[in-house]
Amino acid sequence: MGGLIITIEEASANEIEYLQKRPADDVVESFFQTERSRLDLDKAWHGIHFLLTGRAFEADGPEAFLMMGGTSLGELHEEFGPARALSAQEIQALYEVVKSITVEELKERYQPEHMQEIYPGFWDPALDGEDFPYLIFYFERLKQFLAQLAEQQKGALVVIH
Repeated sequence: MGGLIITIEEASANEIEYLQKRPADDVVESFFQTERSRLDLDKAWHGIHFLLTGRAFEADGPEAFLMMGGTSLGELHEEFGPARALSAQEIQALYEVVKSITVEELKERYQPEHMQEIYPGFWDPALDGEDFPYLIFYFERLKQFLAQLAEQQKGALVVIH
């Protein structure tokens, strides 16, 4: 299945520091090829960004982490920007935001009529929310992954590819 996805990879403070000092694409790329804990958000990433921020693109705060924030590393994808490193403190701040967000709150924020700019563009008001469970499935996985990272005091790398 083609298309844009986001992968979030766990990273220690030492690994992030190493990658910040050597942001060459081949070094960053090799990091993503190592065995480690990771989360693939499939094509739900942009919909989750919209549910967390209420915006299609630019937004403020830790909840905007899927599309911005952190420290840029190299230029893995020219059109969608570099991989980004999030420190353990940034992961903790993000987890503090998302841990209490409920499915009911996200359902209130879900507005397919305003999501035509949201990748992959299949949010259809005529479906009467039938596509919403797809977002919730990945949001719950994201929340669990962030809890794991926060508990282990780990950072993360985020890349759109």
